[in-house]
Amino acid sequence: NLLPLFLLGIPGSSMAALFLVALQIQGVHTGPTIFRDFAPIIYAIFMGLIIANFLNVGIAHIIMKPLIRVMKSDPQIVYPIVIIVCLTGVFTLNHRIIDVLVCIAVGFLAYFLKKASVPMAPLALGFILSPIWERAFRRSLVSSQGDYSAFFNTPTDIVIIILLIISIALVIYQRVKSSKEDLAI
Repeated sequence: NLLPLFLLGIPGSSMAALFLVALQIQGVHTGPTIFRDFAPIIYAIFMGLIIANFLNVGIAHIIMKPLIRVMKSDPQIVYPIVIIVCLTGVFTLNHRIIDVLVCIAVGFLAYFLKKASVPMAPLALGFILSPIWERAFRRSLVSSQGDYSAFFNTPTDIVIIILLIISIALVIYQRVKSSKEDLAI
């Protein structure tokens, strides 16, 4: 998962997208030259992951039984504790009530999206990666002097757009087909 992220700048999962944002915040630019330009940082990341795996095995062995007991306990006790810890963490970040209210609003939004069976991973990826894509889109428009046809110049662009339209159409077709089958049953 990390190799496509480091070498191509393409996150393979939502966690990799978060990692990409963290790298860009630190000024590390992904791409083929990352091992040449940022070698100490990349090797430190790999060493940290190796050490974290060994520590994870040891810690998991020690706290596995207490965690199983917590997971089997009554959700009416566990959920309020988790909510209080989350709200306390949000408040202690900037000491503002508005942060707590935003946290609560996002929690309700996530609850209703979950009830509507909206997948969370694409939403999180879009939220995290949208500033990166927007910057690249603006740069492309500036370099083409505002000409949108720059996105449709090469045959590769046209093939990718056609494949994108076909994949969206297939998803819509499958959803309509499954909803008709559900109505027929």
